[in-house]
Amino acid sequence: MDTQVQVSEYVAGRYHRPGDWVVDTPEGVRAAVDALFERHGDKVTTRAIVERLGEDALLGVLVDPVTGYVALHWCFGEHSLNPEPFADAPLVPEDGDNDPLNFWMRDTYVAEADARRAIEEFVATGNRPTAVRWQPWGWEAYELPDWYDDEGRDETGGRYHLITD
Repeated sequence: MDTQVQVSEYVAGRYHRPGDWVVDTPEGVRAAVDALFERHGDKVTTRAIVERLGEDALLGVLVDPVTGYVALHWCFGEHSLNPEPFADAPLVPEDGDNDPLNFWMRDTYVAEADARRAIEEFVATGNRPTAVRWQPWGWEAYELPDWYDDEGRDETGGRYHLITD
């Protein structure tokens, strides 16, 4: 394998700084991908970044600890899309620092098998995976942020869906 793959941020309850976890063998990549999906109780969420060192692209991975559903983001610009969202898709906060809170959109969650295929494809090619569908980034929220007016919406390109249920 000619590529070095780095996994950073929160994986199975442990924080990995950039440079802490770099793999360069097929076995190392498999072990890293498996670690993304390890479950450690229903309160430990995996929020990780997978990237090929020396390249600009990155794939973000969020694994809900209760359902095992996975939300992906591509280079912080697009989120995965499940055209038939899971009825029990969770509301997981983006990072907990937003006021009001931003939640991952419930139509971003895909099955673990689909997410694994997408991660493997990204590691192999460095390109945006075709194993899942994509949509412009967006969040769900109980109320819109103050800055989100017509000008803010145009500048960010993002979208918000108000939670009504």
